[in-house]
Amino acid sequence: MSARSSAGWLAPLVATFVVASGCGGIVNEGASERPDFQLILEKLAHEQHSGALALVITKKGLWRGAAGHAEGKRRADPEDRFGIASTTKTFVATVVLQLVSEGRLSLEDTVERWLPGRVREGRRITIRQLLNHTSGLPQDVSFALAPRSAQQPLLSRPGTTHSYSNLNYVILGLVVEKVAGRRLDLVVRDRIFRPLALTDSSYGTTTLHAHASRRRWLGVPEGSAGVSGAAGIVSTADDLATFFRALLKGDLIDEDVLAEMMRTVSTGTEFRAGLGLFRADLRCGSAWGHGGDDLGYSNHVLVSRDGSTIVVVAQNTAGWPSVRAKAEEMYCRAL
Repeated sequence: MSARSSAGWLAPLVATFVVASGCGGIVNEGASERPDFQLILEKLAHEQHSGALALVITKKGLWRGAAGHAEGKRRADPEDRFGIASTTKTFVATVVLQLVSEGRLSLEDTVERWLPGRVREGRRITIRQLLNHTSGLPQDVSFALAPRSAQQPLLSRPGTTHSYSNLNYVILGLVVEKVAGRRLDLVVRDRIFRPLALTDSSYGTTTLHAHASRRRWLGVPEGSAGVSGAAGIVSTADDLATFFRALLKGDLIDEDVLAEMMRTVSTGTEFRAGLGLFRADLRCGSAWGHGGDDLGYSNHVLVSRDGSTIVVVAQNTAGWPSVRAKAEEMYCRAL
């Protein structure tokens, strides 16, 4: 995303406080401004030369804001659509754990059981290790599984060391398709998007609901270049908040499986890795979530354990560390 130099582009488009009720139900009442949140967002847009948006939910209600430009000269809007990149992994992990809850899959199953002959070290790697990135698989940015003969050796013995890799979730997507007998995008649609009425979420633009096509983009539209477990979903801040709140409240998976999702391992940083979720230990306490970063967009989501506090921040350029920092600042101010 190129830098923008036109005067006044930092002026906010929307900065209101509204009452939220139910899963995704938002009513425009009791509007008031949160200039502290808006200032944080404007700083992000200025530092990153981006268009940015944010959503903050607390027990008192919901705030939306935007800063900078989206497509062309249009100002960013809090309801713009954007690619969520690796935050896709939490959706895929949720589907995997639903299958575990149903007894159709086990966290201790090996990759070889479901994808015989497809993964070089498949007999040594379990579903749990794919979910929390302790499989030892190297990073791969192709979002596709190479032929077995071309696959690289493991970086470490499975189950011993955390090493983030898209390849873990590429493989999990293939496992979901094998267990469910359907394409991954259709499984995610029927198990998450439709039950939660996430009508502005899909894999790329090809499977969006008809009315959702009226939503504008925070930046460049992302088409569906193939379905992967590692990335590819497009969404909105509202839809992400609805999904993460439902997940943390136990509306999508059984409580015992949710507890497994939240069992963490060290990453050597301030984050601890669960099964498709990360726990961030902030100065104001712990929060759960995930982030994503690609050439077109970056985002970060933080949610309290009880789902009562949620922060979503996104921008139309790469730069996840900056988005994460602003999301953390908003989250601590929201408590």
